[in-house]
Amino acid sequence: MFHSVLQSSLTYPAYLYIPSSFLLCTNDSALPFPSQERSINGAGIKHTLTLNAGHSSDLSRVNEVVDFVVEAVQIANVKN
Repeated sequence: MFHSVLQSSLTYPAYLYIPSSFLLCTNDSALPFPSQERSINGAGIKHTLTLNAGHSSDLSRVNEVVDFVVEAVQIANVKN
């Protein structure tokens, strides 16, 4: 299934219409940091946070993740 997700075509790029944010994790083994950077650059996402954390930063860096999500919601509410 993972392979098919990577090979499928994007039919509706929601990030073009909905304010988007991206949490980058420098030690993510599931999605390497350079891939994360390519994703945000390709999508033009401006609201980001980089954490020195693995894939489960929501468990290891709880306060920073919560603050980032709250900020993202505030940004989305201002833009809509």
